[in-house]
Amino acid sequence: MRGLIALAGRLDPNAVVRESASACRIRIAADGGLEHLDRLGLIPDRVVGDMDSIRTDQLPELEALGVRTDRHPRDKDETDAEIAIRTALDMGATDLLVIGALGSRPDHTLAHLLLAAGLARRGVPIRLTDGTTWIHALSGARAETAAVRLDIPARGFLVSLLAISGPAIGVSTKGLRFGLDRALLPDLCARGVSNRPDGSGSPVEIRLEAGELLVFVVPAD
Repeated sequence: MRGLIALAGRLDPNAVVRESASACRIRIAADGGLEHLDRLGLIPDRVVGDMDSIRTDQLPELEALGVRTDRHPRDKDETDAEIAIRTALDMGATDLLVIGALGSRPDHTLAHLLLAAGLARRGVPIRLTDGTTWIHALSGARAETAAVRLDIPARGFLVSLLAISGPAIGVSTKGLRFGLDRALLPDLCARGVSNRPDGSGSPVEIRLEAGELLVFVVPAD
């Protein structure tokens, strides 16, 4: 069951985001992420967080619709994103789409990427997006998250592969200009940045055997 997590980072609510978000059966807003769901015309199942970024009139309106609101203290050991993810998994989500995951706070963005890598290691497929950039977390630890297939245009996009929390081992690709066959991508290294589709129009496929890998799909300049 697909779960949607709405965070408060930037978001272009384009047609792809709307279609992807609408397909999610579980919808969790983390604090200010509620605004993104409102712009998308979606009602959350739950709102979680310290509620410091939500208008005072919004919560009573949502509660009247049967939406559960879980208020947490501002000073806590988990971020609102962590709470939202845990809530979605507790409600039965088996893969996640996180919108508003990227923004002006690089520490928050990095934290979200680390959370994604950890979830992939546990076998939970996860995508993060701001509507322009899409990030997939892969892990060789579980079959469910060891590969991804990307249906992206033959031109206009770049694909970057970055190892995280150690080297990515046995990385193989199809449909990219610079192909890899069971390659090793070291962590703390930019070797996998700015690859591109090979122009054939075939889907891009990426697989790894061990370690964690972040796959970025970004618009080309």
